Amino acid sequence: MKSAAVLFFALCFAAPVYAQSAAVDPPPPAQIIEKTLAQLTAASLPAIQKRAGEGDAEAQFKLGLAYLNGKGVEKNGFLASMWLNQADEQGHPLAYPFVLALIYSLGDEARAMNWGRKSIAQGIPLAQTLTPVPTSVAQTAARELRQQAEKGDAIAQFILGADYELGFKVARNLAQAAEWYRKAAEQGLDRAQYALGNLYCKGRGVAQDDVEAARWYRQAAEQGLARAQYALGNFYGKGRGVTQDDVQAARWYRQAAEQGNADAQYALGERYERGLGVAQDDVEAHAWYSKAAANTKGGGIGGFLAKNKLRSLKNRTAEEAPQ
Repeated sequence: MKSAAVLFFALCFAAPVYAQSAAVDPPPPAQIIEKTLAQLTAASLPAIQKRAGEGDAEAQFKLGLAYLNGKGVEKNGFLASMWLNQADEQGHPLAYPFVLALIYSLGDEARAMNWGRKSIAQGIPLAQTLTPVPTSVAQTAARELRQQAEKGDAIAQFILGADYELGFKVARNLAQAAEWYRKAAEQGLDRAQYALGNLYCKGRGVAQDDVEAARWYRQAAEQGLARAQYALGNFYGKGRGVTQDDVQAARWYRQAAEQGNADAQYALGERYERGLGVAQDDVEAHAWYSKAAANTKGGGIGGFLAKNKLRSLKNRTAEEAPQ
């Protein structure tokens, strides 16, 4: 009960109210954001979606903003976060503030959009762009959250870690984020285990270490966290932090895919198509590609890749058909 109360209490005060500031000429990154938003229309989206599905980081960033802002598509914070995260992982310089803003958007895409855009426009840490509720209330909330974390409450520790990663209510400090994630992870909180794995995977706040990333992904995956299962499947497929093993990659992809993770559904389809870790089976491959393509809630780029794959297979079948 205490953990649930801490979570509710912390999230209640996560909604930001922006402070008024004097108008200034925005720096170039802010101009890029505004120009990008102006270019996002229903007519321009198909080409952007195609390039994003092919792995173009700039297109992934644009598509993330489109979903976040409802430009040419219906607002969808989950798809926005997935595309922006893909862009960030490829090193796009403007994606990360929006990824972090989505952590505290609580399903409010407009709030996350404003938050991320303001952070970039000001060129200062996210925490300094916010004035969350009355200061005395916010300070009390932060103090009580830290007290619960220091008493050993795993959810409070996880939230505090996210605060440090985001720079919300505290100065951004990735080393502190890793420390608090670790405390929660060692108590078995799957989200914290996955978050700590991500820090090790990317070398943020800790020395980059694939073995440690794999270890924490595994602990979360074994508890059933789909995104950790997919991450562990990727590690087995590429031999990162573990011995390369196609059978294990397919196993973890399947577990995530059966929970509705679109990326894992696509990856499992690809495994069946190529006979990697499973017996080659075009029927099974088509079935998993179809599930990924029809998956509107499973996040990631798997659904878009699957749609492209199904079109490619259809064209290939047509070409191979006897005339």
